[in-house]
Amino acid sequence: MKHTIILLIGLSIGNISYAEDTIPTIDTIKTWWSIGSNEQITIDDRGLLQITLKDHETAYLLDVEIFSRGRNSQDRTVMVRPKLREVKEIEGPVCKDSVVHDLDHDGISEVETVSLGSGQGITRGTKSIVQFDGWTPVVLHQAEFKDNEGEWGIKDNRFYSTSVAWEFRDLDGDGNDDLVETITTKKGRNNKNPITNSRSYKYVFKNNEFTRPID
Repeated sequence: MKHTIILLIGLSIGNISYAEDTIPTIDTIKTWWSIGSNEQITIDDRGLLQITLKDHETAYLLDVEIFSRGRNSQDRTVMVRPKLREVKEIEGPVCKDSVVHDLDHDGISEVETVSLGSGQGITRGTKSIVQFDGWTPVVLHQAEFKDNEGEWGIKDNRFYSTSVAWEFRDLDGDGNDDLVETITTKKGRNNKNPITNSRSYKYVFKNNEFTRPID
């Protein structure tokens, strides 16, 4: 009977020590990860990034490297959910270097993230804004970027580049942040600087959706 009581007390203490609002240690995160995967992870220096899921659960994003994978698949993001005592890899489009926003101040996180791949001098990627429904990223907005500077350099007529820049500010006076997206394209010219063009698009954020108003 004494052993049973001690066991139950130990379990209760464990549950308290990893309540939803408690930040787990790196060792604990690695232990939770190892329950579902035999791959070794190396944790990035950025540390934990706190987010709030659509059901208002507190979770954390963590940049990791999995060196047993191919070069374009090594940089990954995992989600840490103390409430469930679980750590899982997040699928695309979420990758490294995410930035957290709460654009409409409702307590639910909008996460700005980038995924990319490269090879033979060409880089392609996607910028995304997502919310999280549990483990699943829900895409609210996306834009693609690409360039082949590594293949041709910028002073070659075969060079091209499309880049994406985002600015978040209130466009319609409702106190919430909206999105200004600037797309910049570059076209190479032999022995000259490339021709550059930029265009901006405005998107209002309401009811968890980005809609493009008439400029």
